[in-house]
Amino acid sequence: MTTGFKVGDSGNGNIGIANSGDWNSGDRNSGDWNSGDWNSGCFNTDEPTIRLFNQNTQMTISEFRNSKYYYALQSKPLLITEYINDKLVTHEYKDACRIWWGKLTKENKEIIRSMPNFDTKIFEEITGIKESANEND
Repeated sequence: MTTGFKVGDSGNGNIGIANSGDWNSGDRNSGDWNSGDWNSGCFNTDEPTIRLFNQNTQMTISEFRNSKYYYALQSKPLLITEYINDKLVTHEYKDACRIWWGKLTKENKEIIRSMPNFDTKIFEEITGIKESANEND
């Protein structure tokens, strides 16, 4: 019996890609019986809006991933491991975030700071970056 299982799926009867739960036909759903993409829950057909900094937005994940915010965040890689002088160095997550932040351009830092709902305390809690978020660095 074929369940429609695809690479990255877990659960039963999934037809989309990277689903968890059962009987999803969309992509990247968590839950059951979804035909939309990026849903969490059951019986959803659309792509939901996302939360940024613990608050709702009017943006979907697809819109976010095509936004200037996402491009600014991705403009430099966040490296947990990297080779320095031919040695593999492992950084703690928040140290890696601080190194990443230091490599961003002023313009990309400002774009990140302009994200909907940007919150310096939440940003610091997640990244360890004591924002100079309001400073011009």
